[in-house]
Amino acid sequence: MKEYIDNSSKSIQSSFYEKSLGNTKIFIKDELPKNVNIDNCIEKVRALIPESFFNLIDYIIVGQFEILNDRDLQAAYDSGTIYITNEQDNELDMIDDIVHEIAHAVEERYDQLVYEDETLKSEFLGKRRRLYHMLESETKQSLDFQSFMNPEYDINFDNFLYYDMGYPLLSVLSSELFYSPYGITSLREYFANGFEAYFYARQFNKLKSISPILYSKIEQIIEEEKV
Repeated sequence: MKEYIDNSSKSIQSSFYEKSLGNTKIFIKDELPKNVNIDNCIEKVRALIPESFFNLIDYIIVGQFEILNDRDLQAAYDSGTIYITNEQDNELDMIDDIVHEIAHAVEERYDQLVYEDETLKSEFLGKRRRLYHMLESETKQSLDFQSFMNPEYDINFDNFLYYDMGYPLLSVLSSELFYSPYGITSLREYFANGFEAYFYARQFNKLKSISPILYSKIEQIIEEEKV
C-alpha cells in the first residue's frame, strides 16, 4: 500500500490533500463532482467523529478502484486505508461513506471488546431469526433459515436481501429490528450501521431502543478511548 501511495502521489500531486486529521493522509486519485468539496467533507467528519479514531486510518483515497467496482461498492476499508468512489451524489453521501468505513477500522481495533463475549452476535442473530419468520409470513415463501443464521458476509445472501426481497420491504419489516436494512447484511455491517446511527445520524435513543447491546458496545469503546 505504501508503495502504491508513493508511486501514485507523483502523478496526482495537484490533487493531494494532507490535513491535520490525526495521521490520516487524503489522496484524490480521480476528480470529484463539482458539488462535492473534499475539504468540507473532512471538516464535517472531524466534527462528528472522535479524533482518536482517525489515528486508525493511514490513508483515504478517492477514485475508481477494483476493490469497489468488483462488488459495486461505494467505499471499502482495508489494512488502514479507506477506498472511496469519486462518484458521489453530494457531500452528505461522501461523509456517510467515510463514517461507515471508519466504523470498520474501529471495529478492527476493538475486535475483542465488540465480539469476544458473543453478546452482540446473539443480539444480531436474534433479529435475523425474527426477520426470517416475518419474511416467510409476508412473502409466503420457504426461505433458507441457515442463511439467516450465518453472521458472516455472504454475497448470495446480500443479493437475496437487495434484489429478491428489496430494501423498501425490508425497511418496513425491519424498522424495529435494524437501524437500516444494510445492517441486516452481516454482523460486521450491523456494527458499522449502528456506528453510523450513533456518530453520523446522532440517533442515540433509537439505536439504544432497538439495539441495546450494540449501543452499549459503542459506549464502551468511547470510554476506552478516554483512558
